Amino acid sequence: MTGRRSAYIVASNKTGAGEGVSQEFFKAAVLAFLKSSKPEVLCIRGRWGTGKTHVWNECLKQAVQAKEVAQPKYAYCSLFGINSLAELKASIVEDSVPVGDFIAPPTMESFNDIYRQSMIKVRQGSWMAKQIVSAIPYVGALGETSARLLFLGVRNQIVCIDDLERKGKDLQIGDVLGLASFLKESRNCKVVLILNDERLEAEVGAFEKYLEKVVDTSMLYAPSAAECVAIGVGIPSSFTPLLSEYATLLEITNIRVIMRVRKLINQLVPVLQERDEKVLREVVKTLTLLGWVQFMPGQAATIEFLKRRHNLIAETILQKRDLSSEEREWANKLDKLAFQTLTTLDEVLLKGMRDGYFDEKLVDSFAQLFERQLKNAQLTRNFTDAWEMYQGSVVPNDDEVVAALLKAGKEGVNRIGLVDMSHTIELLRGIGRNAEASELAQFYARERVGNNEFFQVRGTHSVNTVRDPELREAVRARARVETDDRSYAEVLTSIGQMKNNPADGLFLIHMSSEDFVEAFQLLKGSTLNDAINLTLTNTDRASNGQTVGANVRVALERLSAQSPMNRARVEGYIAGATQGQAE
Repeated sequence: MTGRRSAYIVASNKTGAGEGVSQEFFKAAVLAFLKSSKPEVLCIRGRWGTGKTHVWNECLKQAVQAKEVAQPKYAYCSLFGINSLAELKASIVEDSVPVGDFIAPPTMESFNDIYRQSMIKVRQGSWMAKQIVSAIPYVGALGETSARLLFLGVRNQIVCIDDLERKGKDLQIGDVLGLASFLKESRNCKVVLILNDERLEAEVGAFEKYLEKVVDTSMLYAPSAAECVAIGVGIPSSFTPLLSEYATLLEITNIRVIMRVRKLINQLVPVLQERDEKVLREVVKTLTLLGWVQFMPGQAATIEFLKRRHNLIAETILQKRDLSSEEREWANKLDKLAFQTLTTLDEVLLKGMRDGYFDEKLVDSFAQLFERQLKNAQLTRNFTDAWEMYQGSVVPNDDEVVAALLKAGKEGVNRIGLVDMSHTIELLRGIGRNAEASELAQFYARERVGNNEFFQVRGTHSVNTVRDPELREAVRARARVETDDRSYAEVLTSIGQMKNNPADGLFLIHMSSEDFVEAFQLLKGSTLNDAINLTLTNTDRASNGQTVGANVRVALERLSAQSPMNRARVEGYIAGATQGQAE
């Protein structure tokens, strides 16, 4: 390159050809800029929230502590809301401080220093300038004339102009870069421009045009997610390792977003302090995910994508839908997070995030429900693991396996289905552990029978499919007493109306043909028709050794014998059942 050209440096922790240099190189370049007395313009570019201002301040602080800053004064100015060059100049004057005090706000003493420098230049100037200066208020807001004259004292210093993309609409990019060039060429200043050039929008052309002429070094600051997370999570706490883990997996490089998520989590930590630590982990994961979605629109997945995630997985597997490249990128991040679908707890957290506050009682109630679900899932895993000890090894560890099965079987009694328990008891008997098998069978029948939802009407989960006699009889003996106190007619009404109450099947196996006769005579209409049709084809084994359907057929024969009309009615039911079986 010939002539005065800008040097372009990319700072990134990514590796690979053309992807940039290390953060250490970036900081070294900034420190070299600060150490040199040569007037020049440095431009630090990067996406919103990546910590551009933070890394600049860290480098400046390091250089000040090492006494390696060539210029004696420093001014930091944000262009947010500044609408004119005069306002910018006034801001530089007002915010100039000794470089060693750059963290502290400007003081009257630092203002006096600018004032004295201005007076020196004024005394070297015209009589008219001296007259104007005599009218400048010593304190108070700077007027335009005052600012112009006091700006004479801005020289031999560092000027940092931040938030270029957020300037007021009346301030032109060319004016800002022109001022930077003037400060460098005429005032022996070192100027730093910090901006997100992706947000310059319509003025990006003008920026690129002047950039080449004004800026000596342009640096793209693109830190890794891990580096942004390290800054954003701040002081370590009980949940910051989790926040760091999830934010890194989602590749969140916006420090402000991470800080906002941390603030949200802080609000809920006291609410969740009595809950299992796995609940806190889930809440941290959800808030990190939702923070990514809510606070980074255009870069993160949409909330609609999260809500449709489960269906999208199925559609993709079935090849009914292809994901776009953007959706594939989102899906990969969600896979890393092990996210499948929004839970009810997630929905509550989303509402709180959108409302700006959390309903603590509502959050705690759903957190309690989630905690119970976690415990139930763990009980199921324990039972599965106990079986894996048996199926996945040939080591003679009989006592260990039996102990694990008993422990998991009792602790998870309300999570284990009848068939699975039957298989467990069969295994124990098969290896000669009858005492343990009987203990588990009686425990299961005693603890579970009163819970209707675990007993199916018929099929593979019916009590009649249980092969262990002791378990089968223990369940039957307690089922009628423990389940409920409905009459047989009420049970048949439930069956006729197809309410699918799992406890109904337990009644049927205890009903005699006489019970069916009495119950059928209490029913009418379609309820009667459906009850007869459904029970007549029931093949479950009843307590008298016959099938339920056989007992119903005997009942119908007795009803048929009561009158010619009943005979005609019954023949219709039997004919229908016979035809159904033939088909």
